[in-house]
Amino acid sequence: MRNPEPNPLQFLERIRKAQERTPVLPGLISWSRIVLAPLAVLALIRGNYGMLFWMVVAAAVSDYADGLVARKLKKTSYPGKILDFLADKFFLSILLVMLERTGAMNSISSMITAWYHIGVLAASAMLSWSVRLPVVAVPTSEKLVIVTSYSFVIVACGVLAFPWKAVFTNLLWVLSIITPVSVLFGVVAYFRISRRVLSRFLS
Repeated sequence: MRNPEPNPLQFLERIRKAQERTPVLPGLISWSRIVLAPLAVLALIRGNYGMLFWMVVAAAVSDYADGLVARKLKKTSYPGKILDFLADKFFLSILLVMLERTGAMNSISSMITAWYHIGVLAASAMLSWSVRLPVVAVPTSEKLVIVTSYSFVIVACGVLAFPWKAVFTNLLWVLSIITPVSVLFGVVAYFRISRRVLSRFLS
């Protein structure tokens, strides 16, 4: 006997209740990345590279801090996971594109990484719209892409802010190779997830 299909309305109600129980502090930390994105772009346009560097570092720290705070409060939630996912994609996509346009990054590496984040965000939005439920999948490879992407952006901003420090220039060259490779792993991971979901659906 087949199990009854879950009622989407009931699932939405559970998500809504989970949202109500989500602590404010982790959500505010995630929202800080969304707020920092346009401010970082403004700093980049105005040539305030020192301020830009520390904004990007703060954004990267907030990506770790929101999950840590939620776990410490023992109030992790699916809505919080979605907000964290959206904040990362929004911040990284914008910064990668803007840094590439200013010539601070290798064009191929930065565009591959930026389009990966945009593509994953668009695919998640389309899937969520099609099933009328917020859907976010974060495989291990996706976490690797996030870490290398933030490192890539931080180092590129470090080159702009501290051009006399050779460590940033050397790391930028290394990350321009490592980051696209991590993107490849991310694509493979999402492909595997999609194949498993389709096989279950078709069966």
